[in-house]
Amino acid sequence: NMRWTLRSPGELTEITVEQKETGELFYQVLKKGHMLIQESALGLSTDYGDFTEGLVFQKEERNSIREEYSIPVGKKEIYDNHAEELTLSFKWEKVDFTVRFRAFDQAAAFRYEIACESRNEIQVKREKTEFYITENCKDFWLQDWVPTYEGPYISRKWDKSINGQPYGMPSLFYSEADQMWLMINEANVINTNGSFCSCNLVGDEKKHLTIGFAPEEKGKPITTLLPFHSAWRYVVLADSLDELVNSTVNYNLNPPSVIEDLSWIKPGRALWSWWEDMNGAQLYLESRDYVDMAAAYGFEGVTLDCGWDDSWVKDLCEYAHKKNIQIWIWSPMQRLDTREKAEKLIGNYPDEDNLDVQNGKLKLRAKQKRQRVLCIPHQAVSQCRRKCAANAHLIFEKAADARKESRPAPRSIRQHRTKRSVQYGICNRSEQKRNGGNQ
Repeated sequence: NMRWTLRSPGELTEITVEQKETGELFYQVLKKGHMLIQESALGLSTDYGDFTEGLVFQKEERNSIREEYSIPVGKKEIYDNHAEELTLSFKWEKVDFTVRFRAFDQAAAFRYEIACESRNEIQVKREKTEFYITENCKDFWLQDWVPTYEGPYISRKWDKSINGQPYGMPSLFYSEADQMWLMINEANVINTNGSFCSCNLVGDEKKHLTIGFAPEEKGKPITTLLPFHSAWRYVVLADSLDELVNSTVNYNLNPPSVIEDLSWIKPGRALWSWWEDMNGAQLYLESRDYVDMAAAYGFEGVTLDCGWDDSWVKDLCEYAHKKNIQIWIWSPMQRLDTREKAEKLIGNYPDEDNLDVQNGKLKLRAKQKRQRVLCIPHQAVSQCRRKCAANAHLIFEKAADARKESRPAPRSIRQHRTKRSVQYGICNRSEQKRNGGNQ
């Protein structure tokens, strides 16, 4: 067997990776000497190769990552990305397969990478990734998977009721014996041009949680582009809920924005009629009432949900902007799922007069499905060109993709970036997202 150890900069977090004689890979995670993720499997199964066993080790590389950056609004003025990185390269027959690990003082993360010059696509059949939770963990909270991800996090028991069930991420765990909180999540979901899907956790009474594709995919392989890299799988390890909530690991795991001018990105709070009346946006006068209320209470915007009418939406925007209120307009994903559709739809909204319409509350009902992920780059290019923001509603509640493209990290990264934004110019909803002030 071969074994590698990676420790965080402050030596608080330790990731151990082991390759068995069968070529299988496993990892475990410790924090302050406490075993929090027990020996758990790694790997992907694809039509190009089964990267779950039979791997032949090629080389290891180690990098120190130290980066500071800022974003328009967020949890901190300056973000510190400080981690140690271990890259393990393998061969499966003639195919290159890489697992990249990062150890932060507050978290452990890894992702898969596949390189190939002879083809452009690959079908990912399943992901073998496990999170074998410490035996000390008695308390945990999971969200039942529903297409909208509008559901509570419920306290669970390690019993048969959770077996095989899909649960949303992030997911929360607590070990009283270790006095440690764990949060399992993913980051940099929009990668390889949005050709993959985001994922969920699959329950197991024996604490062997696994990664599953969106149930909408119905067990079919995901066709994605090469070179491929998965989303980051990561676990936040915190002494308290305060530390966990203020963690910025997911921010650090997303690539930097390529948007140079961030002055037009102005996060704000919006009133939304849906919770009170699903049909409220269908009525012009009622929508005006919401504008009045937003102005009276100091909100920055109003979300105009489904049912609005082209015959009066421009008048509403004019009325709202006289009161310094922005209007967010709901639009179904199907109207933006190609570059041509996005250009046509977004071009319908004025960007050179004083309306400054903020197009897009993209009510993409299935947060994880690959089709939904694919539409994001199409509408994003058009929006950024017109300095028009969009809220990708309920797609990536858990994964903050605020940096647009990842790049290989040199052995030592020491740089200060002052321009950070939401990936593809999308103003996301969750405080866990990279553009933290939008929620």
